[in-house]
Amino acid sequence: MKFIRENIVKILLVVGILIVLIVILIACSGRGTGVGINSYSRMEDNLKNASTKFLNKHQDLLPTEEGKIVKVQMDTIYTKKQMEKMTAVDDETIKCDGYVNVSYRINKNDEKSYRIVPHIKCGDKYETEDLYIHVLKNEDVVTELDGLYKIGDEYIFRGENPNNYVQIGNNLYRIMSINKDGYIKLINAKKPYFDSVWDDRYNVTVQKNEGINDYYVSRVRANLIEYYNNEDSYSETEKNVFVKNNVCIGKRSEGNLLIDRTEECSQTIDEDYLSLPILYDYFISSVDPNCKSIIDESCANYNYLSSLGTLFTATGSKENTNVVYSINGSMEPIKCNRTKRLAIISYIANVSYAGGKGTIDNPYLIK
Repeated sequence: MKFIRENIVKILLVVGILIVLIVILIACSGRGTGVGINSYSRMEDNLKNASTKFLNKHQDLLPTEEGKIVKVQMDTIYTKKQMEKMTAVDDETIKCDGYVNVSYRINKNDEKSYRIVPHIKCGDKYETEDLYIHVLKNEDVVTELDGLYKIGDEYIFRGENPNNYVQIGNNLYRIMSINKDGYIKLINAKKPYFDSVWDDRYNVTVQKNEGINDYYVSRVRANLIEYYNNEDSYSETEKNVFVKNNVCIGKRSEGNLLIDRTEECSQTIDEDYLSLPILYDYFISSVDPNCKSIIDESCANYNYLSSLGTLFTATGSKENTNVVYSINGSMEPIKCNRTKRLAIISYIANVSYAGGKGTIDNPYLIK
């Protein structure tokens, strides 16, 4: 007690300094946010939560077409006073702006399940990136060897081992291409694991049960739809980012050997989450200079899709209604009533980049 009485002034001074330091630390931890957010991730979460409440009251701003993305600006969601408080985490002089991308899918209960993805930009301090934007910014566009190629209005990964791996949930995929709208086309990264007959109906033209090569009404399409709807096939994480997109189902002339998709994409559908590759997908992925047509076996060289083995395609023959095209090193016309394992195509959109470099050991991650 004597020590305390003799040193009371010093003790009070030390306690006072400690209190001031604690106050400063607390202030700094929230500085630049104005709303108690101490990281950009939390700022994104707050924007998502605020937009969810806002859009519940303003449903006229929600998308009206499944899989389509609607942008809602942050200044529509927040009040002017709230907007003024949105600043960079480490520099309150830098104002933040942003928006949310909104899309929906129909879930197993036939209800609309909305996906809201926040984007913020705080000067040069931080910016949320869509996965497709990150890939296009960080992958050099090349004209030879493995990598990302610009072909028409698409970016296409080609070669033996391009850095195009992406992990969604527990499953690993490879990015095939990115279209002009930012939709990312995927294929399973591992060998196919789903068996199906292409079609086994009675064909009146050949008077046999050899199937009909109309993809829209085929057994294989029906089986893919059933597979998608099976609760054990895909996680909710995957289903939340899968979107419907145009699928090429046109028939191809047996004499057309060009690495070209004009015939195959002369007919499309946009009703499905899952589909099959077309002939063009496989052959455009090879960078072997000797791969000049769809009958060149060298097209299996320097082609990451060759690791998936024999593939069914969605493409049927124009001349023979019981024939579809398979890939086994090169193009192979086969009867529709054959059964093979399926390499499955899916599309994702409205996903943000969360990490990774696209390699098999460090795949792209999404949020």
